[in-house]
Amino acid sequence: MRILGRFALAAALLAPAGLITVQSASAAGGGFNCTGSTGSVVLDRGVSLQTDRSSVMTVTAPGLTCTGGQVTAGALSATLKTPSVSCAKWVGAKNVGTGTLTWSAPAQMGKTTMALQFKVTATAGHSTSGTILGKVIGAQDQVGTGKGIAGTFTLNKGLKSVASGGDCTLLGRLKNFGITAINIKTTVAVP
Repeated sequence: MRILGRFALAAALLAPAGLITVQSASAAGGGFNCTGSTGSVVLDRGVSLQTDRSSVMTVTAPGLTCTGGQVTAGALSATLKTPSVSCAKWVGAKNVGTGTLTWSAPAQMGKTTMALQFKVTATAGHSTSGTILGKVIGAQDQVGTGKGIAGTFTLNKGLKSVASGGDCTLLGRLKNFGITAINIKTTVAVP
């Protein structure tokens, strides 16, 4: 009991000096939760109504606002490979690759490298949405080390035909999509 009392007294004396801090669960584990509404998804070969083809998918999402205790701002860049798909077949398809979150605030927080999977889950009108899964990989001193990744995205073009209110055509290829919403965050579970 005396040892516990001494520890409590020491903690009480150190707390005002700023030597003891209490962090939230996400901050203590180096977690993050980033959101944004700008950026792009570019398919080098594109998707069309009838022809199946694979593409290299480049994702860029600058100006992310983040919470989690360690970081407040960052930018996502990712390179993924799509399976051989047409517009309709891209819904449900998994696009697999790697991505990097470069932390811009606070300064000198470095980068977080991730294995990622973007999956297109729905399309309607001029909008396509999907989910993000993955895990933090690479060096042990990154924000989010050892955590899983989850999130969502929404793009500004639809995968239905133009006649059905979407943006896909027979002859042209959809190559450039704008990001209208994106969220990427750490999770406890690692896939």
